[in-house]
Parts: sequence; structure tokens; C-alpha cells
Amino acid sequence: MHLAQILVRIPENASADQIAEREKRAQSVLQQAKSGGDFAKLSASFSDASEALAGGELGWRTPERLPKLFLDGVANLTPGQVSPLLRSAIGFHILKLVGKRDAVKSAASAPAVQQTHARHILIKVNQAVPVNEARRKLTELKQRLDNGAAKFEDLAKLFSNDLSASQGGDLGWLYPGDTVPEFERAMDALQPNQVSEPIESPFGVHLIQVLERKTDEVSQERQRSAARMAIREIKIEEATQDWQRQVRDRAYVEFRTDEK
Repeated sequence: MHLAQILVRIPENASADQIAEREKRAQSVLQQAKSGGDFAKLSASFSDASEALAGGELGWRTPERLPKLFLDGVANLTPGQVSPLLRSAIGFHILKLVGKRDAVKSAASAPAVQQTHARHILIKVNQAVPVNEARRKLTELKQRLDNGAAKFEDLAKLFSNDLSASQGGDLGWLYPGDTVPEFERAMDALQPNQVSEPIESPFGVHLIQVLERKTDEVSQERQRSAARMAIREIKIEEATQDWQRQVRDRAYVEFRTDEK
């Protein structure tokens, strides 16, 4: 399942009035989301989750990588729908089911997934190269590709800031979850040999080309690696939330007024 969430956090040791105020706030956000409000913008404005600025995106996750609360909350949803308000120990959650797909099973019941062979050109964003400049440059490169004036691998070798540049931008075969959500969404929308428009991600701005796709069984080592990654993600999220609570508890704010 591909999920996004908005979290309205409850302060540690919150009073009944504080909990009621946060629930009222969460209900207001839920109403906006159910009324057609832009979920990503609502997340950026109201969510206390670490992925808020990324539109609340959790990316594609298998059921074992999601809390039972989330699974129950989206069990009856169809893609595009928003869950009712969910209460956990840390606050109130609003979930959106962005997408849903079934894993294909082989005759031996081994899990199989769609893999994508892709390549990209990455221009990293920094003070010297702002995002608008990176977009402009990649738009020019795409025009050259569309006109047949250059080959993708040659442009990647010349302009890409990624380690894959020496291989013509080739990223090899990618499984779901191997890349950041912004990259994966753009890549999944492409047909073989199609080149994307410039796409922003936390790493910079990309041009992406899908070379081919296949559905293949997931090796046992890959499954073990995915399980280790899922456990690591859960531990990181728990540690992040604990650190955030400690920072808030230690925070000291002093209000001053100018004396006349």
C-alpha cells in the first residue's frame, strides 16, 4: 500500500484540555481533507510527522511494515480516500490511501514484484545551483533528447552529479522502495524509453528514463534485507519521536515586552 499521513501530535503528559484541543484541530484538518483539500499541502501546514514537508508520503509499504492501527484504518478504503481520525499513543493520525497493488505469487508461492531498469541525470541543488537553474538545465537536456540531438548516456556522463554518471546514469534493476517516493512515483508513471520532465527529490533535480520492466521473484536474501530495513525504519522513527519529545520538554521560551 502507498500511504500518506498527517499527524497531530499530543504533547507528553498532556492535560485533558490539551488533548481535546489537538483532537479538535485534527478533526478540522480531516474535514478539509475529506472535502477535497490538497493532502500534501495540509500535511505541510498541519502535520507534526517527520515526513510532513514531503506531503506526508510514506511511500509503498507491505502490510508487515505498517502498524496495525494503520492497516485497520485503511482496510475499507479505495485509492484516493481518506481514513477516519485514528488515535495512537503519540497523537491523532489521518491517512490517505494513495495506491494499492497486489504482489504476484509464483507457483512456489515466492513473492514476486515488478522491477524497473532505469537511468537518470541528477543535478544537485546548492547555493551555486538553485532549483530553478537545475530545472532549466535539465529542460534543455530533455529538449536535446526529444529532438534526437544527443544520447541519454552521453548527457549523463557529461552533466550528472550522481555516482552513476560514469555508467551513463544507469541505476540497474530497481525494486519498489529502492528510491525516494518522488523518484519512484515519476519512474512508475513512465513507459519504457520515455523520459520524464525534471523531477525534484531530496537529492536534487532528475531526468529519469525507464529502459525496461519485468516481474520477478524476490530472492530470500532480498526478503531478509527488506525485513532488516523495515525494522531499521521503525527504530529510527521511534528514536526520532523520542528525541523530538525530549527537545520539546527541555525547551525554554521567555516572552518579553518592551518597557517604555
